[in-house]
Amino acid sequence: KRKQDTIDTLLRTKQCVGCDLAGVDLIGTKLKEANLTDTKLNNANLSKALLIGAKLKGADLTNANLTNAIMVKADLSEAILRGADLSESNLIQANISGADLTGANLTGAKTTKVDFTTATLDRTAILTLSDIEVRASLLQELTRQEELARKEAERKKQERLAEEERLRKEAERKEQERLAQEKKQIHRAL
Repeated sequence: KRKQDTIDTLLRTKQCVGCDLAGVDLIGTKLKEANLTDTKLNNANLSKALLIGAKLKGADLTNANLTNAIMVKADLSEAILRGADLSESNLIQANISGADLTGANLTGAKTTKVDFTTATLDRTAILTLSDIEVRASLLQELTRQEELARKEAERKKQERLAEEERLRKEAERKEQERLAQEKKQIHRAL
């Protein structure tokens, strides 16, 4: 009953600083710009929650379900997100500096311009679609550069071989001219 009253107050005021909401079900809840600083949300289900600009600084979100949550520009600095599931969530421009993400799952999360400064990321899965696209793009670029370097090396090799052939023919021509000169001198001497 007490937790339900706390949830009702949160939904009405968007304020719940230091509250105990451990294990609550807040699936799809609209908490845009809510102040949940230092709130206990461990084992809470916040999947598909709208947390745009929410203040979750120092909040305990250990083992929380935040799949598909929208947390654009949310402040999760110094939050405890150990074992939290943030897969497919939108964290664009979120502040996660100093947060503990040990064992968290960020697979498929949108993490563009996220501040991970001093965040703990031990055993954290952070394979996002943008990461895959960036890695694929980098691999493609490296492959292209390697191909260009290979073609340039082949072109230089061909130029070197052509120059060697030109020099060989030039030396051969000069040798023939020298031999022809010697032959003329021998004929004159006779």
